[in-house]
Amino acid sequence: MTQTQQTVLALAIYTIWITLLYIRIFDKTLKKYVLSIGVLLGFWMVVRMLKTYTTGYATEILWYLYYIPLLLIPTFYYNCSSYLINSKNKKRRIATIIISTILFLLVITNSLHNIVFKIKSNINDYNHNIGYFIIVAWILCLIVVAIIYLIKSSKNKGYKNIISISIIILIGVVYTILYIKNVPVIRKTNMSVIIGTLFCVGLEMMLDFNLIPNNFRYKKIFKNSNLPLEIISQNGKTRIATNHSINLKENIINDIKDNKVKNTYKDNNIVKNVKAISGGYSIEEKDFSKINEYEKELKLIQQELIEQETILQKQRKIATEIYETKLKSEIIELLDEKIEQKRNLINELIKEMKITDIDKMQDIKLLLNYCKRMSSLVISSYNKEKYDNKRLEIIINEMLIEAQALGINGVLKTNNFEISSEETANIYEIIFETITKFRETNFILYIQVNNSYTEIKYLFDGKHKNFKKEIEKLQLEKLLKIEQIIDEDGTTIKLKILRGEN
Repeated sequence: MTQTQQTVLALAIYTIWITLLYIRIFDKTLKKYVLSIGVLLGFWMVVRMLKTYTTGYATEILWYLYYIPLLLIPTFYYNCSSYLINSKNKKRRIATIIISTILFLLVITNSLHNIVFKIKSNINDYNHNIGYFIIVAWILCLIVVAIIYLIKSSKNKGYKNIISISIIILIGVVYTILYIKNVPVIRKTNMSVIIGTLFCVGLEMMLDFNLIPNNFRYKKIFKNSNLPLEIISQNGKTRIATNHSINLKENIINDIKDNKVKNTYKDNNIVKNVKAISGGYSIEEKDFSKINEYEKELKLIQQELIEQETILQKQRKIATEIYETKLKSEIIELLDEKIEQKRNLINELIKEMKITDIDKMQDIKLLLNYCKRMSSLVISSYNKEKYDNKRLEIIINEMLIEAQALGINGVLKTNNFEISSEETANIYEIIFETITKFRETNFILYIQVNNSYTEIKYLFDGKHKNFKKEIEKLQLEKLLKIEQIIDEDGTTIKLKILRGEN
């Protein structure tokens, strides 16, 4: 078989192979680079075949055209390997194409400057010049860097695979060098066919080792999928299906044939989702029977929870009513305890009144107002209310105004503070008990709340020796200390009361 016949046969095989390659590689960028290499190989074979039928200047031009595939094939190899390692430097890939193009222009214009080849008598009689060696160095550089990038991209895919591919590439490099050196045995071979074959073998190995993303094994993976899935052509025939078969109803097949496909088909608990794809439809089956069973169980559980919540709400309502009843009872008991003595005293005063006694009426009024305010303070304590000094001043001043009818004249002064309702009630009760022992007297009342105790101080305008004894007889709650000072300015009585709730 002549080299021309070999070239024609190889060209036919490469054309079929490139067509199949287009289908198998799905990454657009890789497809662009790989198919470009395939086209360049085909171009090389066509040019080599035409060269055998030409002479003179045409032969020289066709010889120069060899350097289009010789320069661009390594360039696209480099760009392909650079893309495989996820290099985002597009400028570098474009720069390699530009450099290779400039070097080719140097070759095609060699007749003007002889930088690449020094032609003596004809194209078969020449010497290599510096431009040729630059081109060879550039091609070797691209191939070496491409191999390094392939090694980087194969770290998780096995070094044995990349070594096998590298051997194929190195064979091509060695073959090219021997061909350039005019080794007789090598020189007699068809270079375009040999390089093209090595390229196909290397590329097939890259596809098989999955160094280049492809759909070579997708069919097997698809079939072993756990999903009930089928690919149906537009004529209604099953092209590929997973091991979980789908029972396609006749109405779905008819809709596919008539191009009236719905997105969803429902049959009791079975739902089939249909999506249009290139050349047909993807049908996925979903079985909701288990989900529906769980949904029914959840509804029953939900109903039980609703019933239990209703029972809990009733129990909570009963418990709240019981608590409120108990709280009211406690408040009443506490009020009875606080005002029982005053109520008894009111009854005694009323019994003693034979005729209208103004003083006793004033006492009764003072006691009634005590009961009213103490009731309010007891209820406030259950609501956890707070009293500041301004609010306490209002309560005490009201009591001092009422006490004026008994000849008791007092002026109140306080510091800034905030205390609980229970502490407020205790202070109010102590002041009430003490001032009811004073008759026909004037005083200044000081209330100072400190961290651990409260000080109540009376400053009288006269000398009173019996006040301390009278206060001691009262046995006031939380009273820590009573101090009495009598001097020329009057009488001072200090009461220290322990802070805190009972």
